Amino acid sequence: PDEKAALLEPPEGEIVQMEEMILNLAGPEETYLKIRLALVLDTVTLAEEFEHELPIAQDVAVLYLSSLEPEELRSLEGKEHVKEVLTEKIKEEYKGEHVLEVLITELVMQ
Repeated sequence: PDEKAALLEPPEGEIVQMEEMILNLAGPEETYLKIRLALVLDTVTLAEEFEHELPIAQDVAVLYLSSLEPEELRSLEGKEHVKEVLTEKIKEEYKGEHVLEVLITELVMQ
């Protein structure tokens, strides 16, 4: 394993589950996305104290996810890309503090 990379990654703290979201995806077909995200917090942020901050992450997620077309979420690579973009956008919104990673804990398209 790459020991230098391991040293650069901050240790993970608690995981806070976000509310389930149901959105319309972009594109000509009417496609719905049901998704649930979780945020991996840093070790200094307590989930209980972070609960009131979740609407900020939810706003970022809704704006980004509702701009996607269904094809962007069909493949594993697509889902991984969306997860990476969401992580970056949400981290940016919190100015690089509190959130280390976004997890997709549920995803259904219809």
